[in-house]
Amino acid sequence: MNLDVAPLVDLAVSVYLPGQVPESFQLTGHDPAHQTNYISPGGDFAAATDMPVQEQTEVFLFVTGIEVLAPRQAGGIVAFGDSLTEGNISRLDANNRWPDQLARRLVARPGVTHVVVLLGVNDLRNSQGRADEIVTADDLIGGLHQLAVRAHAAGLAAFVGTVMTWENETFNGGHYTPEGEAKRRALNAWIRDNGVFDGVIDFEAALRDPGHPTRTLPRWDSGDHLHPNDLGYRHMADDIDLALFG
Repeated sequence: MNLDVAPLVDLAVSVYLPGQVPESFQLTGHDPAHQTNYISPGGDFAAATDMPVQEQTEVFLFVTGIEVLAPRQAGGIVAFGDSLTEGNISRLDANNRWPDQLARRLVARPGVTHVVVLLGVNDLRNSQGRADEIVTADDLIGGLHQLAVRAHAAGLAAFVGTVMTWENETFNGGHYTPEGEAKRRALNAWIRDNGVFDGVIDFEAALRDPGHPTRTLPRWDSGDHLHPNDLGYRHMADDIDLALFG
């Protein structure tokens, strides 16, 4: 069956698991997806237009992607990051993640084949407090360098985002330290002048409080001082120069 899908529309995918599913069955998914998903009672309702609902979840289960046939000149941007890229704390079912907001700006611009990397703050937070997961700024620099090399090897242009402020963050108990802040500054100094990536997107400068540069401006802050709010995610996307993807 051929299905024409317009840009930016919501697409529902139904999955049916025949037979009994044992408790030991290994589910694959992404949590949290910030999108409501529905689980039916037993039975095959994959083709139903009005599916009975037994349970709701914010986890994407089983489906990892959807392939779309597009004109040869069309391309795509990979947003490669952590909870800041998945839109943690953003409004449920609103598609307000910064990649969603960027997609709205790019919908009329075909031919892009780029990667945007925004990683590092969770390595600095080390929320599990594991001694074997303590990193230096040089460790993070080496990892980002490798991502740029791999992107270029695949023929992709690669851009990197500065790591945003997180002073006194409270998410999952809060894991801010002055030592982590010092590493963040060193990492961002390298990011802004690395010469390895094809360009830099300065997310930190876009969201930080000019009067207190180690914190997010309150209007962009979700309240946990780590993740932006919906307006902040939109500001991240709006601050990106689309000429980078030309």
